[in-house]
Amino acid sequence: MENFYSSRGDFEIPTWGILFFSKKNASFAITITLNDPDDMTRKLLSPLLLLLALSYSLGAQQVSCKVTQEPKSLPAEACDFSIYGTSPNGRYIYGGSPNSTAFCYDTERDTTSLFLSETGAEKYMIYAVSDDGEIFVAQDEVGAFVCNMAQKKLQEIKTPESAWPDVRPVYVTPDAKYLVGYLMDPTYAQESMTLPIYGTRGEDGSWTIKTLPMLDKDYLGNKPNYTQAFFCSPDGKKILGRQNTRNGSDRPLFWQLNEQGQYQCSTPCDSFLYNLDAPLPGPEPDWDDYVTADYEQDPDLYAQQEAEYNKAHDAWQQAYDKVVKGVSPDLAWQMMAPTSGYWMISIQEVVGKGDDYTIISYPGALNVADGSIERINIPEAYGLGGLGRTHDGGWLCYPDGSLDPNDRTTYVVYPDGKKLTMLEYLKQLTGKDLSPAFTYSYTPYGKTEQKSITDMGTVQFSADGKTLVSCAVDMTGTRYYRNAYLRVDKHFLAQPLGVAPIQVERGDLSILWQGDALYFSAPATGTLYLYDTTGRLLDSYSLAAASRLSLTELAQGLYIGQLVTERGVSTVRFIR
Repeated sequence: MENFYSSRGDFEIPTWGILFFSKKNASFAITITLNDPDDMTRKLLSPLLLLLALSYSLGAQQVSCKVTQEPKSLPAEACDFSIYGTSPNGRYIYGGSPNSTAFCYDTERDTTSLFLSETGAEKYMIYAVSDDGEIFVAQDEVGAFVCNMAQKKLQEIKTPESAWPDVRPVYVTPDAKYLVGYLMDPTYAQESMTLPIYGTRGEDGSWTIKTLPMLDKDYLGNKPNYTQAFFCSPDGKKILGRQNTRNGSDRPLFWQLNEQGQYQCSTPCDSFLYNLDAPLPGPEPDWDDYVTADYEQDPDLYAQQEAEYNKAHDAWQQAYDKVVKGVSPDLAWQMMAPTSGYWMISIQEVVGKGDDYTIISYPGALNVADGSIERINIPEAYGLGGLGRTHDGGWLCYPDGSLDPNDRTTYVVYPDGKKLTMLEYLKQLTGKDLSPAFTYSYTPYGKTEQKSITDMGTVQFSADGKTLVSCAVDMTGTRYYRNAYLRVDKHFLAQPLGVAPIQVERGDLSILWQGDALYFSAPATGTLYLYDTTGRLLDSYSLAAASRLSLTELAQGLYIGQLVTERGVSTVRFIR
C-alpha cells in the first residue's frame, strides 16, 4: 500500500488511497481505488482529492503547551557555570567554564558531576551527553573520552592523525551512533588550525574516527584558515560545518555520503555570500612584492613603488567588492538548536559605502535542506543572534553582545517587528505566568536600596523540544549564574533537524489511520512526527517495534504523520 506523501507541500497521489473525514465527532473514510492509473489521471485527481480533504478539514488546533515541570533551580555547584546544552531527552544538563571546569547535572537523581582542574592547567569541555548519561568530554592536549556521571572513562575517542591529538566531538546524534567535530594541534604547527572529522560507533561501544575531505581553497582562491564540522543528520549521511576563509568570515559547508560510501563536500550557500557571475579578483597584492626600496636611502623610488602598490591594491579591492556581497554568517557564534529545522546563525552586514559605513548584526537561519539562508533584518532584531524558530513564524534569539555585553535576555521576534521576551511568549503559549520563578531582588553596586529584577536569561532546548534550560546572571553576587529548567508537554519549535529538511529515502513501510490510531504495515522502530497542515510540529512519539500508535487525545482536524526509521521516511495524511 502507498500513502499520501508530503514533502513540504508537494503531494504525491498513490495508486490507491484512503481519505478520512470527521463530522460531529464521528470519523468516516472514503476509499478511492485506482487500477494502475496513468500519469494524466493522477494529475487530474491530485488537486481534486486535496481539495476534497481540505474542504472537510476541521483544522488542527493552535499549538499550545502545558507546563509539566515548574521552573526548578539547578544546585549551587552547577550555578557557577554557563549552560551549553542537554541530553536529547532533557534529563541531563551540562555546561562549564572556559577556565577549566565542566559539569553535568542529572535532573532525575538530583546529582552533579564536576570535572575539576586539580592544577589549574587542565581544561575540560563537555560537548554532548546521551540519554543514557554518557558524557562526551574533551581535555585540552590530552584527548576526548566518553565518561559516566562517576567520571569513569568508558571509551577513549582516539585521533586518526598523530599530529592532531586534540579531539573535539562537537555534536553527537541522539542515539549516540555518530559524531562530528574536529581535530586540533595544540602546538599550532600545522598549516590549518583544525581538521574536520566524523565518527561511527561499533557494537562494542568503541569509536572509529575519520577525517572529512576539505576544500584546499576558499571561494576567492585563497588558503582557508581552518575547517570544522558542527552537525550531522540522525543517519550520519549529511554533515554541516564551516570553512573559515582567509578574510576571517565563515563559509558554510555540506558533506553528503554518496553511494560509494564517501563524503562529498559542497558549498550551497555561496550565492548568499558572493556574486557568482562576477570575475574573481585573484590574489591580493602583497606589499613586499611592490615595495623593495628603503624609504631613508631612496625616498623617490619608495614613493613610486608605494604608488604602484596602492594602484594595484585599489584595482584588486574594486574587483573584490564586486564579488563579496558584504554579508557574513557567523557560524562560530551559533547556538545549536537541535529542535529547529534550521541551523541558527548570526549575520553581520556592512551598511554604507567607503569610510562611511557601519556593521549591523541580526539573526539568520541556514536551511538544512538546500543551503539557503533566511534572515530577519529588522531594527527590532539588531544585535541578536539566532537560537531557534517557532511554529508561528517567530525567531528565537538573544543578544550577541554587540549592543550590551551584560544583556542575556531571550526574545521571540516576528518579521512585523513584534517582540516578546521568552517569559511573555511562554505565558502566551502555556497560559501560565512563569515570571515569579525568575524574579528576585538585589542591591545594585553603590546603592543602598534594593531593586527587583525579572530575568530568564539565555534559553537552551533539549532535542525533543520539551525541556527548557535557562541561564541568567545572578545580580546578587551569590553565584555567577541563576540556572534553572522547566518542562512542557509539547514541542513548540520548528520541525527537527534531520527529519523533513534533510533528504532521505522514502520508506517502504505503510501507515493506515483507523479509528483513533495509526497502524503500521510492519513493526516500526523510530520516531513519528505529527504536523498540522501548515507544517508546524505538534508532537513526536518514540516507537520501539510498535505495530500501532494510539492518538485518542488528538483534537479534531487534518494532520500529517511522518515516520522516520532506518528504512526511510513514510508519510500519511489523515483526518480525525
